[in-house]
Amino acid sequence: MAASPICPGSAREWLPPDIIPAFCTWHRQPGAVPEYPPEYQAWLTERFHLARSAQGSSAGASSSAYIRLPVSGSVFYFDSALPPEAQAVRIETAGFSPGALVYANDILQGSLNHAGVFALPLRRGPQRIVVEDENAQSAIAIDVR
Repeated sequence: MAASPICPGSAREWLPPDIIPAFCTWHRQPGAVPEYPPEYQAWLTERFHLARSAQGSSAGASSSAYIRLPVSGSVFYFDSALPPEAQAVRIETAGFSPGALVYANDILQGSLNHAGVFALPLRRGPQRIVVEDENAQSAIAIDVR
């Protein structure tokens, strides 16, 4: 996006001459915390400890809640050089309430942290992963070999 008059900074980018980017929609008020899209929540929360409510997201989840990573159909492999308990799949979500429940093959595994992330221990075979809170549910399928 192009920097708007209230953006605190900018960077020069080279774009094709026929591309004219729209103005930034993240900075809405001078000096206020930008309103980042949900796909950046885990990154922001983990690296900068920004609360979800400070990002302009509602405290509860909405119908736009989903599992960002891994993508359904992903295949993971055990590393024989590592102990099994040291291997996990990072489940990254957007739009869920902190504490949303994580299931693998209908068995409760735990809950999302404040960043919407959960480390799912690797278990061989097909895995149906479901994340749900009081407002939304999302599911993916992965395979662990």
